[in-house]
Amino acid sequence: MAHQERIEELDREALLGYIEEMRKSLRKITHDLSNPLGIVRMAVYFLQTVKPDEEKRNEYLTTVNEAIDRLDNHVKSLRELADGADNRTSSEGRNP
Repeated sequence: MAHQERIEELDREALLGYIEEMRKSLRKITHDLSNPLGIVRMAVYFLQTVKPDEEKRNEYLTTVNEAIDRLDNHVKSLRELADGADNRTSSEGRNP
């Protein structure tokens, strides 16, 4: 019985470690998503309030597009993280 309890303890420790890694990843991604959103928000505000000349407008639109690309990359990272969690969960649920 002690052997089974040790296996369960190791499983709990592994699960807690996995959960902590997921939390760290989610915190980082959340932080990384906030910055491009702020850039987009400020650029839109500037475009709406200042009514810049065409050159400045194009510069700000380029900045918005770059921020959107960064957001897209972060969303892809989230998807990969979720897919990895799904794969891990489904493989752990199977008996070898």
